[in-house]
Amino acid sequence: MADVIQNVTVVGVGGTIGPTFLAKLRNAGFNVSILAREASKATYPTDITVHRTDLSHSSLVKAFHGIDAVVSAVATFNVPDQFAMIDAAVEAKVKRFLPSEYGGDASLPDLENIAPFAVQKQKIVEYLETKESQGLSWTAISVGAFFDYLFGYGYGLMGFHFDEPKVQLFDKGVRPLDATTMNQVGLAVAATLQHLEETKNKRIYVNSFSVSQSQIVDAFEKLSGKTFERTEGSTKELIAAGKAHIEEGNWDLGYPESVTAALYSDTGFGYSSGRASEWNKILGLPEESLDVCAKELLQSKGWI
Repeated sequence: MADVIQNVTVVGVGGTIGPTFLAKLRNAGFNVSILAREASKATYPTDITVHRTDLSHSSLVKAFHGIDAVVSAVATFNVPDQFAMIDAAVEAKVKRFLPSEYGGDASLPDLENIAPFAVQKQKIVEYLETKESQGLSWTAISVGAFFDYLFGYGYGLMGFHFDEPKVQLFDKGVRPLDATTMNQVGLAVAATLQHLEETKNKRIYVNSFSVSQSQIVDAFEKLSGKTFERTEGSTKELIAAGKAHIEEGNWDLGYPESVTAALYSDTGFGYSSGRASEWNKILGLPEESLDVCAKELLQSKGWI
């Protein structure tokens, strides 16, 4: 009899994407619970079971008892915590583990020089591969850039400043990348757990649409009636700057620089070359358009 996922626990509900995962999994009919640190002061819906943990092996095994799938949404800086979670998931006989990915393609060689912030994500998947023989399957989901978060943040992230407004176009701004709304990422997570065989022990790619930086700027200008001052930049130079800042310990500068450069670069980190459209069909994900998503983003910022 094929595995069926019923009981799902979400880790990192208090983060950027966690609440969306919680909502989409519940809407899809899964029995959803939350894994939270004992010291966490976050509040959660009263009708959802919360498993508290100190991240010790015994507390994690107890929390994962009876759980079919673990969906991790831990923040980038907490990614190494997943090593302990994976060990506990194996002992608790969890069927599927979705590590915290939801960004560019962390399977690339030479990742340390492309996207140093994602190296630990790569190591997590490599560790998951060693657990396949022990009964734990996994799926890593690459989505490119969170459209409604990364492109609406401003302050230079992805090249955008909204106060001026101005934008730095990297490598002329013409290279395509995958952009995915947080809603679409949540739908992809739920659909993955409904397509267990197709997604078993694989990295999959999804998006809302493929788009260039220039096309995003054009859409923002068309919808808002505002004009961005445009300057040019180089992803290779920004990758080097970001890597240097991270090596110095300056993550406040290095992290956004590295994210921006890696996603726009020609390395394949931010663009799946058509694989996303194939997986969208397999998972039954809806089509989304740049204009509709850009309008919603600008409305959220009070621009239109």
